[in-house]
Amino acid sequence: MKNIKIEFLYFEDCPNFQPALKQLERILKEEGVGSSVEMINVTSEEMAKKFGFLGSPSIRISGKDIEGGGLGELGMKCRIYKEQGKTSNIPSDNLIQTCLRKNLE
Repeated sequence: MKNIKIEFLYFEDCPNFQPALKQLERILKEEGVGSSVEMINVTSEEMAKKFGFLGSPSIRISGKDIEGGGLGELGMKCRIYKEQGKTSNIPSDNLIQTCLRKNLE
């Protein structure tokens, strides 16, 4: 199993963070990645700015946002992922897998 740095940023009241976390854990297992997930509970606007928080849930692999980063304003909000003309409150399996695989090469 390979290990890479994985960060999961969220805030407690976000209805999407639990489904996204379960999804991430399932994909890590399927991909054979033994890394632990660093949970970062963002609790304030100041913390959101400090961590470059694009909304909940956000996933970073090897320090980079899975969507590429710099894609929106920072703050305490639910995140919207855009992929192939569709929007969702959690990232697609494909988005997570693609980023993981790039970092495992």
